[in-house]
Amino acid sequence: MAGRHYPIRFVNGTEIVPEGRVDLDSASAIREAVISGVGAGHLVRRLVQEDIDQGRIIELLPSMKLQTVPLQAIHVSGNMPPHRLTLLVNFVAGAMRRA
Repeated sequence: MAGRHYPIRFVNGTEIVPEGRVDLDSASAIREAVISGVGAGHLVRRLVQEDIDQGRIIELLPSMKLQTVPLQAIHVSGNMPPHRLTLLVNFVAGAMRRA
């Protein structure tokens, strides 16, 4: 991410700008770093819920809700979306409804 620190924004308007010596952009790498004690990470709960339940990861700000992030599927204008894109969008929408 070219060394740029992106803020973590909460619903109440609070922002945290992470700083540190390690900057990762892979959720699995962040998870492993957190479990190894390198520092704190900003991760999707579904990825780490088992780690939280097992005590490998501690949730630092449980009462702070994050702003939602839109999910967009983009395809070439004027063309029908590829079938695989339609399948992916339907899968994600179904998963989100079940969450």
